[in-house]
Amino acid sequence: MSKRLILMAAAAMALAVVLWLILATSTAPTRPPGPDLNALLGNPTGFEPVAGPWNYRFPADHGPHPGFHTENWYFTGHLQATAGRSFAFQLLLTRVGLKPGRPDRPSAWASHRLWRGQLVVTDLAAGRVYAFERFSRAALGLAGAKTRPLRVWLEDWTLSAGQEGSLQLSAGQGPVAVELTLDLLKPPARSAGPVGPFYGYAASRLAVRGTLNLAGRSWPVTGLAWLDRAWGALPLGGGAVARDRLLLQLDDGRELALSRLRRRDGSRPPIDTGMLIAADGSITVLERSQLELVVTDHWQSPSGIRYPAGWQLRLPAAGLELTIEPELADQELDLTMRYWGGAIRARGHAGAAPLTGRGHGELTGYGD
Repeated sequence: MSKRLILMAAAAMALAVVLWLILATSTAPTRPPGPDLNALLGNPTGFEPVAGPWNYRFPADHGPHPGFHTENWYFTGHLQATAGRSFAFQLLLTRVGLKPGRPDRPSAWASHRLWRGQLVVTDLAAGRVYAFERFSRAALGLAGAKTRPLRVWLEDWTLSAGQEGSLQLSAGQGPVAVELTLDLLKPPARSAGPVGPFYGYAASRLAVRGTLNLAGRSWPVTGLAWLDRAWGALPLGGGAVARDRLLLQLDDGRELALSRLRRRDGSRPPIDTGMLIAADGSITVLERSQLELVVTDHWQSPSGIRYPAGWQLRLPAAGLELTIEPELADQELDLTMRYWGGAIRARGHAGAAPLTGRGHGELTGYGD
């Protein structure tokens, strides 16, 4: 159950949940009686509180905030290789505090922090998903984070500082490995105050270059990525609630983040909210009255779970109409928690101009 809490916490967005998390808190049904996962994993009490505005400073805030209960770094993106071959990737590093302060016993094995990592590489041409996860305590140098110089690691999966403000990702397992350099193309989107019980930001457009190794072959790649950051006391959602999240990087330089919160029994209409980031980095928060998101298709996985597999989006105020669909139907991830998470694409128009985009989708709460 502790692993499930880490995975749910890692799915929290940075700024894109300014409105979503408030709505989720106010409308989610009461969780049925059961074990207190926070008590099992460590309670936020005693860690730094989330209150008042946060003075964001970069690149320092790319680094750790160890006084807070929970923290995550979540990269998603698309990669383009030679000969038009396309891939998608995800790299997640999450830390959860079990207890504030230092361990009580003077042992090299003792730790009050638990880390989880997730690495996913999707070969879109071959229709294959490679997914791995790992867990470790922050002991014996196995996992940890530091600010100067920036380094976040879980064994040999690392995020580090590159040259001239870039970020470096290095991760591999089994037949896959990535060595990527990421450069911010626009300032991180952030809020002045806390977003519910945490602080965070979204670096919604990162230029990517590097190397992807897959099944013994090395591919030089370029592409775009999205980084979600959050630190504080990330919540665990109620079991009766499902959440859909769609992140799109549009070809006109804008980004779109959409969230759908719904009751799994269908007893209430879904709540749709989101955020539109302009090419200059300015942000428009989208309330449910400003967007129309209709599911147009479904896909049933071999596990028997039925997921949405197509959406029609209308944003009348922005003149946007988009058809959104998975780049590959079977991107169900059977890790600690089973959910659908992978590459999506969009096509449509903004006003009279044609528009396309690519991104990442997550559909949680559809299975048991």
